[in-house]
Amino acid sequence: MNIHDNWTSIEHIRAEIDMMISDDTVFDAIATRKEEIDALKEAWRWRVELLKSGPLEAVYRDFGDVLSMRNPLEPILRGVSGSYVASDNKGVSRYIVKPVDEGQFCLNNPKKLATPFKGDEYKHQYCSGMTLYGGGERTSMFYDMAEILGMPGIVPPTFLAIVSSEAFHDISGIDGPKEKLCSCQEFINDAEDIYAFLTKIMKSETTVEEFSVMIPRRDFENIMILTWLGYMGDCHVYNFLVTPPYCEDTHNGLFKIKKIDNERVFPEKSYSMKNNLLTDFEFIHKYNPLTLSSRFKIEKLPSGKIIERMKFYGLENSVAAFEERVGVLQKLLDGDVMTIEEIDVRMYLLGKAEKKGLGNEIAFFPIEELEKIFET
Repeated sequence: MNIHDNWTSIEHIRAEIDMMISDDTVFDAIATRKEEIDALKEAWRWRVELLKSGPLEAVYRDFGDVLSMRNPLEPILRGVSGSYVASDNKGVSRYIVKPVDEGQFCLNNPKKLATPFKGDEYKHQYCSGMTLYGGGERTSMFYDMAEILGMPGIVPPTFLAIVSSEAFHDISGIDGPKEKLCSCQEFINDAEDIYAFLTKIMKSETTVEEFSVMIPRRDFENIMILTWLGYMGDCHVYNFLVTPPYCEDTHNGLFKIKKIDNERVFPEKSYSMKNNLLTDFEFIHKYNPLTLSSRFKIEKLPSGKIIERMKFYGLENSVAAFEERVGVLQKLLDGDVMTIEEIDVRMYLLGKAEKKGLGNEIAFFPIEELEKIFET
């Protein structure tokens, strides 16, 4: 095995490893990461058993039934992390399984984005201020927050599980099953990502503006609230699925949008927010203020319950940044009425404040002053 072949293809990180590849340093780092990965799995073993008797009890039971069919997990080629599809005996895709140690810049990443290191340069420069190997906890917490806020159906059921599979990647090249802590999410059949869907729409006589009327305004606003609170760093168009009106999950002939692949949320610092659903498409909802029901959700946000759940997932270091975002969001609603797009710009600027030597007060500057600061 040429251990060098596993490392990230990003040039400056690859160069860093190249300089140390003959050193004991890199092998010491590998050994340390392996110990940490095993320790994380064991720390979660009892908590996974606890989760199995919680609100997702039926989902855990169904997931166990699918795994018991012993169909091989199929690797997913797209994306930057190791991910797999679990199917039933009819060949129907049922769950997405993502080992936490196969994430971007994690030791066992199978897509040329591996590294044995995990310093702050990876946490902040490449992972939007989020700790490596914590994607499973964050994505599960994002689902839980949506449920706490009364937003069912926006995020597919997401949960942590310990799974054994021969398909999993390991840099040592060992054969046989490998047991790993994984983030799992219910697979959404009869859906396609919003980019592919809108590409098809634009080839028809339907415009994006006309299609946006067919998206429930409540769902659009719920996704915005979740994005702002979680400070989503990976909110690109391929991570939204459109469910057609004929599915059981929709009503009144309206389409349903679901948010998947939610690992880059709850940063330790509001470092970078990406909201392509709003910035890339002319959805008419973004030009409206939040509805009264959405304003009420923010004003009466159950922060204490959300923070308690964050601590269950080991996200204590992300609490302060979350509380800051809640405060900014609530204060924005106290001032002049803003459109959803205007609120989004203000929340986005939280991630740019430090570079300008400012704090969260940047979110409240008049637009003329912001234009001067950013010269745009």
